[in-house]
Amino acid sequence: MSTRDKDRSGKLAAGRKKLEKFQARQQSGKKKQGSVPLLLSLPALETNALLQGAGGAPELTAPLPSLTLSNSLSLTTPTDLPAPVANGYSNSDRWSLKARTLTPPRDRISQDSESEDSYLQAQTIDILVAEKSSLESKIHPLQTDLRHKTREVEDLRSRLQSTRLQLEENERLKLSLIEDRTKLDRSLLEERRGREEAEGALQKMKTALEDTRQENTELVSKVTGQAADLHSLQQTTSDLRSRLTMAELLNQQLSAGPSSPSGSGEGLAAGELEELQGEVGRLEGVVRSVSGERDQALGDLDALREAMIQQRQDSAQRLSELHSRLAESEAERLNLSEQLSDVSQRQYELAQHASSEHAQYQESTLVAMETLQQENQELQTQLQSQLAECDKLRRLTGELQRKVEEGEREGERLRESAIDSGALLETMSRDKEALSRAVAQNRELKTQLVELQDGFVRLSQQNMELALDVETERFHVSQLTRQLESRWTHRPQQEKRKTLRRLTTSYTKFRRWRKRGRV
Repeated sequence: MSTRDKDRSGKLAAGRKKLEKFQARQQSGKKKQGSVPLLLSLPALETNALLQGAGGAPELTAPLPSLTLSNSLSLTTPTDLPAPVANGYSNSDRWSLKARTLTPPRDRISQDSESEDSYLQAQTIDILVAEKSSLESKIHPLQTDLRHKTREVEDLRSRLQSTRLQLEENERLKLSLIEDRTKLDRSLLEERRGREEAEGALQKMKTALEDTRQENTELVSKVTGQAADLHSLQQTTSDLRSRLTMAELLNQQLSAGPSSPSGSGEGLAAGELEELQGEVGRLEGVVRSVSGERDQALGDLDALREAMIQQRQDSAQRLSELHSRLAESEAERLNLSEQLSDVSQRQYELAQHASSEHAQYQESTLVAMETLQQENQELQTQLQSQLAECDKLRRLTGELQRKVEEGEREGERLRESAIDSGALLETMSRDKEALSRAVAQNRELKTQLVELQDGFVRLSQQNMELALDVETERFHVSQLTRQLESRWTHRPQQEKRKTLRRLTTSYTKFRRWRKRGRV
């Protein structure tokens, strides 16, 4: 048992002994006063002992000056009245007090019991005021904690809102990255198709060039054969011409000489001459036709050479263009590969940094949530204890109110027989007003406690909702991180640059937000 419990039990035992002495003293001259001496019952003494044991305010435990009556009124002599009470009355009051001393002992006992009841009522009111002050002093830190927790909840809400905004921005960034990746895939597909078409055209051009070379070779061989035939024909023509010349010379000799030869020799020479002339004419026609064919073949060969030269130049130009495009594509592919590797490395570093930052933020959030839950449990425990004390105080107030009503009825009954009943009624009316004020203050205190309980319930619900939102956002962040890591490797270089700039901007904003949150 602690020291506070020992003091409380000792004070409670002293209060019980005092109550037993008071009841034993009043039983000697009791007359129709069954309910008045019991005005301060055992719950009141227990409440007083509890307040004194709990360390209540010393200035609030003293009785009110306007409601205090002396507890040391004697039952036998009037000289035991305290000085403040004696000085507080006028001469008529003093004569009434002297007359009171001359009254029968039964009247003095009733007056002493009334004064004792008034004193006990004043003590009861003091106890209620002290309890009210104690409850107010306990409610004030609870209200401060509630305001502090409300500010923390608002801060967490703002941080959660900023996290949601950042997640929405990441979603938009992801959608833009997907669109950019789709566009880049389309451009790469078109580039591949163009490259395949260029390779097909190059292959066709190579095939056509090979066919042209073969045709050129065939034409050259054909022209060479025709040239050889033409040369042989020219030799034959020259032989025939020489023979024709010899025949003409022979004919001239024969025609210029004597007419001794016979007619048969002339006929033979004339026949040979005609035959030679016919052969020469035929050979000249053949030579002319062969020359025409040769000229046509040479023209076709020149045209074919020019066409082949032009086609070769065009093919060489297109081939050079294709080679340049292939070289540019290869250089761009290498550049994209290098940039992709750089972006992948940066993304890996950013992902590690973001994961570490997220882990730290998650750990700090969990610690804050655990702290809030512990403080919420402590506040709920304090609230339950305060509610229990408030219920006990309410019951005590009800009992005191009933006893006050009984005291009022007893006072009305005793007013007819008491000499100084006016002062007693005034004192009781003041006691009643003070008690009414205490009851009203206790009612207001109960209302404040109910509102405080509702506030703690709302705070608990908000903490639960906040924890659920944090878990949901954590899941979304992890899922988004996995999606970004899985899709980042297939992104084009330009899109990755834009994504890297956006991620850098988002991370900078996140760092600034964290700094503001810490401040």
